[in-house]
Amino acid sequence: MTMDKAKLHDLIGLLADPQWRTETIKDLCLFMGVSSITCFVKDPELEIMLPALGFQQTYCHKKDWDALISASHEGGMSKGDIRLADGATMKCTVLSYNGICAIVFGGGCPLPKHLESLKALLPLLGSIFHYELSSIQQGAQLKLAEQSVHESRDISQSLQLARKELQLALTEKELEIQERKYIEKELNQSEERFRLLVDGIRDYAIFTLSLSGLVTTWNSAAERILGYGAQEIVGLPLAAIYSDSDRLNKEPDRDIETTGKKGRSHAKRWYVRKDGSCFWGNCTITPLDNEGMAGGGYAVILRDETELKESEDKIQYQAYHDALTGLPNRLLLEGRLSRALASVQDDDFGLAVLFIDLDRFKNINDTLGHQIGDKILQEVATRLYSSVTSEDTVSRLGGDEFVVVLNSVKSREVIIGVIKKIQAVMRPTINVNGHDLHVGASIGIAEYPLAGSTVEKLIQSADTALYKVKESGRNSYAFYTSYMHAQVTDRLSLENELQHALKNSEFEIYYQPIVSISSGSILGVEALMRWNRPGKDLQHPDVFIPIAEEIGMVNDLAEWSLREACTHVAQWLKQGMPALYVSVNISALQFATSKFIPTVAKVLLETGCPAKSVQLEITESFAVTNIELTIQKLRELNSMGIKIAIDDFGTGHSSLSYLKSFEIDCLKIDRSFVSDCITNNHDAVIASTIITMAHSLGLEVIAEGVENFDQATFLREKGCDIMQGYLFSRAINKKSFEKMMWERTTLPLVGIR
Repeated sequence: MTMDKAKLHDLIGLLADPQWRTETIKDLCLFMGVSSITCFVKDPELEIMLPALGFQQTYCHKKDWDALISASHEGGMSKGDIRLADGATMKCTVLSYNGICAIVFGGGCPLPKHLESLKALLPLLGSIFHYELSSIQQGAQLKLAEQSVHESRDISQSLQLARKELQLALTEKELEIQERKYIEKELNQSEERFRLLVDGIRDYAIFTLSLSGLVTTWNSAAERILGYGAQEIVGLPLAAIYSDSDRLNKEPDRDIETTGKKGRSHAKRWYVRKDGSCFWGNCTITPLDNEGMAGGGYAVILRDETELKESEDKIQYQAYHDALTGLPNRLLLEGRLSRALASVQDDDFGLAVLFIDLDRFKNINDTLGHQIGDKILQEVATRLYSSVTSEDTVSRLGGDEFVVVLNSVKSREVIIGVIKKIQAVMRPTINVNGHDLHVGASIGIAEYPLAGSTVEKLIQSADTALYKVKESGRNSYAFYTSYMHAQVTDRLSLENELQHALKNSEFEIYYQPIVSISSGSILGVEALMRWNRPGKDLQHPDVFIPIAEEIGMVNDLAEWSLREACTHVAQWLKQGMPALYVSVNISALQFATSKFIPTVAKVLLETGCPAKSVQLEITESFAVTNIELTIQKLRELNSMGIKIAIDDFGTGHSSLSYLKSFEIDCLKIDRSFVSDCITNNHDAVIASTIITMAHSLGLEVIAEGVENFDQATFLREKGCDIMQGYLFSRAINKKSFEKMMWERTTLPLVGIR
């Protein structure tokens, strides 16, 4: 029995229907497990389509087909070999039912697999088959049983239904394919957007590494920060951007190892650019998946934080160093001293703390200005630093106070040797803006453990020893001893009381008459401050003025003194007392301030004291410190009508050149020349020369400290104009002076020859 060629062609046509196109026939053929389709008739459509789909079409002998098909109609299935057109043979199985045939070319494949394929295929052809395998003595036999057969449906209707159902199935398949392609497209676009995003980040170098630590990707910020182009760096190890020391310490390997173990590594260190320059980087390495070791390797995010580190380092430096000199400040000093104390306890060596204060620096700073003062401090810092070893510490506490910590001190002789070096480097003058200035240093020394075993105690003991040096003449040094504590306690008590004395009205003005040497008339008075210190004797200025200068009270005291004296003179004039002037001492600090001239004018205005009734005394030493400033201010005072006297003349830098430039009214011969003018020929010559010189310049001469008639006689013979001293009167309080003036306005000159 032969198979209807039309039915076979319809079956083959089902596979080649142009409506299903490439994916349909390809999927169906793969589903059936065949790689080629064999026909015994030529089919133009298949000849064109099958090769394009990767399948081949072959031809076999019609006689072989007829035999197999006839056998299948009789038994439902037939198996055998067919000869192909090229002479080869192929195993073939034909299934047949009611004229519908399905042909499977085995190619050595087991029959059950093909039957499974046909089970899915045959329902699409319009019939539903159920099959089972049963074992019999002669072997396996395939029994086909029809579950339901639609006899009324002809083959064309079956094929039409099959096409529709297969079209539906393949449409779903196509939708699935389209969805997969869409997802792939979206993923590609997402990756592109992510790449653009990463490349657009300018502050962070972002790159990836393989599991072995080789660079695999490199963004544009990485090119800018590290200097490598992507083509240059890809394939190089992470170590390429590490410093030599970090590579030697295997830091790159350690970072990757940490990332693998902990899921993240973070480090801040110096990294190296392509050109060899370094930058401070903040680097984070993370795995590209949750496990950290499988998959794509690692992601690296690196930021250049050099400016941030420099800013942090600057803040850190400023927190521990003096802004002016660059020396360690108190905070760093105490930290180093604390560590030194911890280590010295285990050593055979000791340590010492030197507290250094610059002598008379405040006068220089206030008279010449803070700019010059700052340059002096910078030069002093350099000189002190050069006097010690690298193991020692030189620090500035503030103002003109320095502290030196000497480590590994074997004996007191070592300490004295360092002090000698300090004194030697401080000896040369410091030239600042044309001023040759000499700055001495007073040094207090505290030895461990004699003067203390803590940071606070050692610094305090060195400061205590420093006070002792200042009291004994300055520009020297002293080691701390236990009895100094009581002395310093008294000094601190005096400072504390002095700060409250002005508010408590404990100061008083005493007046010493200034007398005409020719007539004995009282021409004026010198105003001298006294301190009625509670529980103590009356304190003279030489006790509290130096301390007032150190604690910054001198300007307040000077203004109070000037105001008090001018108030008294104004009262005396109103009361009808004979006209006289008051001579007030002006400190260098007061004279140097910009507020000095306005303050004087304000005091005169508020007290009602005439300017001609005021004489201001400035010392020769500070008058020549800043000649230009002195000339300017003396000119302003002179224009106001105030008289000017140079005090302590002869003890400073006497010079006719500055006397010619200064607008002054008189010179005061220092008492040191007056006291020995009778017994010491040199003093007599100096006093006589001063008088002659002053008169030649049109200036009056006042001799202070006249205590006996022989001195007064000598001065009168030399032409001195005015005198003051114990010979005429000691300094007396306001009430006593008023009584003197109302009783007599002249003092007896009996005994003066």
